[in-house]
Amino acid sequence: MKKHMTRSLCCLLALLLCLGSAIYTPAAQDDQAQVSFTVTLATGKATDYATLKVQDKDGKTMPCQEDEYGYDTYDYLLPAGDYTYTATYQSGSQTASGSFTVTAGESRQIPVQLTYTQYKVRFNTTPQNATVALYKNGASGAYGDPILPDEQGYYTIIFGQYRYTVSAEGYAPVSKTFNATDTALKNNNYVITVKLESPADKLLTQADNALFNVSGDGLAMIEYSGVHSDPDFGHYADIDSDYQDVNVQSAIEAYLAKKVKSDYPITVTVDKVENDEWDEDYTVIDKNGKIHYNAVTDDMLNFDETGAELTVSVTLTCLQSTKESEVTVLVLMHTYSRQERLDAAAKKAADLQTLLGDNTAADRVTEPVNLPTGDDDFSYYGIVTGWTSDHPEVIDPTTGAVTPAKADTTVTLTVKAFYTAAQLEEAGFLFDPGPLGDNQSLQTVTLTVPGTGEPEPPTDPDGPTDPQPPRDPEGPTDPVQPADPAAPTDPVAPTEPTTAKETTTKQTETTTKSAKAAKKSTAKSPSTGHTGAAAGALLCGAALLALTAAKRKQTEK
Repeated sequence: MKKHMTRSLCCLLALLLCLGSAIYTPAAQDDQAQVSFTVTLATGKATDYATLKVQDKDGKTMPCQEDEYGYDTYDYLLPAGDYTYTATYQSGSQTASGSFTVTAGESRQIPVQLTYTQYKVRFNTTPQNATVALYKNGASGAYGDPILPDEQGYYTIIFGQYRYTVSAEGYAPVSKTFNATDTALKNNNYVITVKLESPADKLLTQADNALFNVSGDGLAMIEYSGVHSDPDFGHYADIDSDYQDVNVQSAIEAYLAKKVKSDYPITVTVDKVENDEWDEDYTVIDKNGKIHYNAVTDDMLNFDETGAELTVSVTLTCLQSTKESEVTVLVLMHTYSRQERLDAAAKKAADLQTLLGDNTAADRVTEPVNLPTGDDDFSYYGIVTGWTSDHPEVIDPTTGAVTPAKADTTVTLTVKAFYTAAQLEEAGFLFDPGPLGDNQSLQTVTLTVPGTGEPEPPTDPDGPTDPQPPRDPEGPTDPVQPADPAAPTDPVAPTEPTTAKETTTKQTETTTKSAKAAKKSTAKSPSTGHTGAAAGALLCGAALLALTAAKRKQTEK
């Protein structure tokens, strides 16, 4: 069985070999000829790196012979007949072509001279009257004579690198390089398109780039703004206004005026407004650019839930130039009006628990109070607060220091919240509140500061009084008797500054007068008996004691 199968396989193999011989039978040796090619570059140097292609009259490509290493050569064993050849070098930068005839049994040596391929390049410029200067380009730049166009405007070039400069009055020139064998050039049918930018075109390009850069976070549609030095803070201050005076066109124009430095204004025209579903939507922003903050609903909020993100397609115009662009804008959801935000800021600043600080009650304030002048929630919007006090000597409205009076004092503190245009140095940006400066909100807080409890010194309405002489510590002090109502009272004369000696003399005179008066009183009051005499004696004794004390004080001095 095995021998039978082996014999069958051998017969099949022999049959296949016979069929192969019938399909391809090389020409007889006497019908062929050896043909060899020598290829020379346009520079005159021979090369083995050109691509050679030989075809018969039917267009069939003939195989070349290989060397001992299996590489193609320029040698061919060809049957008698007519043939053509093409040779190319470096992506077709050098080419050659020709035809030849093979005679059976006759070897041939065919030289092939490559020449540079010529490319006809045309420039399509804007403006059309722009001037084109074309040169060969090398390591040090453009060199040689300029390449001039023919009557049809074509520039003939060969393999190599070139530099062109296109210029026109009133436009920024453009200078670039290209290779004659660039694929892009070939695909564009060797037409080079150059559009020169006028100063206005250049500004519009910068504006388009600025809108592209801000579209990541969205350009916030706000009443006023300031650029912040900290990129994490955000580029714009938000005001959450309910006023309908913001237009998306003017907002974009204001943004571009800050980003693009120009002597020429850039105007904006709204072409289309699309929502996050890429559908045209004019619910929040009209076609004329008017913004309706109150139209932003919960279902429109973006990922951060701050507002509605809309894509606005615009046409930018500067002088005679225009450019289409688009920008993502953020229309904040309305929460507070300006006045409502001021009221909230004032109310928060006047929070009693915050003001009291270390104090425990509003009717017993003994420690310094806290008087905040700013809050992160509101300074973000350019809102600050200021304080006044109806008793600044008791509670300082600047520092909050408490200085008790001798009596209990009720102090009314008033806080005013308002928008400020002052530069916030810590934040690094300047708010421009515009008409907001007149808006304000007031809140009052009443506190009681206990007094020190010290009595007030008596005040003589007629002027200062003379000091009373000290009592004599060595003797008893007699009680002062009531004055005789019948005795006349001398008018009080105004006092003048006196010396110590004058004071003692006056006191002596006064004491003497008192003693005499006492005697007279005793003599004129017989009805009082011993009582009157005793009273007179007491008055005399008191007068003498006062005189003795005055003399002693004068002696000590």
